[in-house]
Amino acid sequence: YSPNGGESWQAGTYNDITWETTGTVSSINLYYSIDSGVNYISISPGETNDGVYSWLIPNEPTTEAKVKIEAVGDSIATDESAGVFTILEGDVYGPTIEVTSPIAGDKWRGGSIHEITFTATDESGIKPNSLWIWYSTDEGTSYLYLITSEADISSPYSWTLPADISTTEAKIKVSLQDNSINQNWGTAESGSFTIEARVVPILLSVTLEAPSGGENWIAGMSYYISWETSGSPETINLYYTTSEALGYQLIEADLQDDGSYFWMIPDEPTTEAKVRIEAVKGGQTVTDESNALFTIEASSISVNLRDASDSSDYSTWEVGAAKLLNTVYIMATSECVIVKNEGNVPEDFSLSGVTTNWTLSSTGESGQEIVLLMGLFNGNISPAEVDFSTTSDIITTSQTWATQGGGSSGNYEGGESGENVASGGARKLYIYLRTPVAITTGAEERITVTVGCRKH
Repeated sequence: YSPNGGESWQAGTYNDITWETTGTVSSINLYYSIDSGVNYISISPGETNDGVYSWLIPNEPTTEAKVKIEAVGDSIATDESAGVFTILEGDVYGPTIEVTSPIAGDKWRGGSIHEITFTATDESGIKPNSLWIWYSTDEGTSYLYLITSEADISSPYSWTLPADISTTEAKIKVSLQDNSINQNWGTAESGSFTIEARVVPILLSVTLEAPSGGENWIAGMSYYISWETSGSPETINLYYTTSEALGYQLIEADLQDDGSYFWMIPDEPTTEAKVRIEAVKGGQTVTDESNALFTIEASSISVNLRDASDSSDYSTWEVGAAKLLNTVYIMATSECVIVKNEGNVPEDFSLSGVTTNWTLSSTGESGQEIVLLMGLFNGNISPAEVDFSTTSDIITTSQTWATQGGGSSGNYEGGESGENVASGGARKLYIYLRTPVAITTGAEERITVTVGCRKH
């Protein structure tokens, strides 16, 4: 029967007290002593006489422990341990843990799956579902990131690393509880290792936004080709076609990827136009093109420009693409000759600008609400801004211009009078527009330029 002397029972564990009785016994009282039986402390009174009691050993370490039993019936009979036994100190230490993976110097890739492995031992055993794992990115100074909690005690533990973490100071911490009455915690850390963020390749792509199809763009006018890209292309190439059967022609090559290009429409009227874009990076090229056909219309002899009706933004225009403030634009008619009126009117051609809110500059000055408009009859080379003259080419309200040989009220640039320009002479009339530096909100404006010329 036990304990009967010589046993070593640990505090915080359960051990069986066993006995045997004769005669009629109604109940059992159990006691223990830590001073060889001089004093006894109750364990449990009134127990059933079933011969065994599972006793949770108190945390009272001694080498002089004894147990006493009282059998209660018609009389009381007692017995005690024949000798002393030992109560060992209770388990006050957590599990001994060692993290075996990762180890110092490991390199793990973000987004990958790795196994965290560890060993754990404890004299009281390991408490089920007490596994906690964290990771640190500052060499264990702090453990802000929880991997798992209250998990099944399982090694290895499969961990999917975060994809976007980069550090050379990663550590893993593992904590577990023992199965003693104190449920002590044990903790261990790994060595420092590296996590390298997963590099997600950025695919090169390009999407042509305009023209997308269905537009009506006028030859000689300028419109924005616009696009969006991903993957940081090094260069952009633009092409157009007036019929897919004829193939594509280059508009401009080696452009920067700034999202738009201001294109002067060629004098090639068609209802089957498309634009194609190429984005190039290294040896990779991706393309896109207009979703549907658009139209290139022949240039109109009358060029009508006005701002949009948006009450808060007057930097867009009815004909052509968006016009910015304080910006120069040059637009062209198709090939033409100046009308020769044979004396019916005093001028060979006239240009006029009609304004209400803005002022047409007569000297070339600029400022708020001031717009500069000039005309230039030129050869087959598109003029630059410097080719226009603020002394000869300015258009103002009701001003009449004449050819160089036809009058003194104005002139156009060019070597020939209108009647001497033969068909096929590749002359075009160019309109120069410089928008105001600033505008007053609500100052809607219309500028009309009427060109007295005819197409070749």
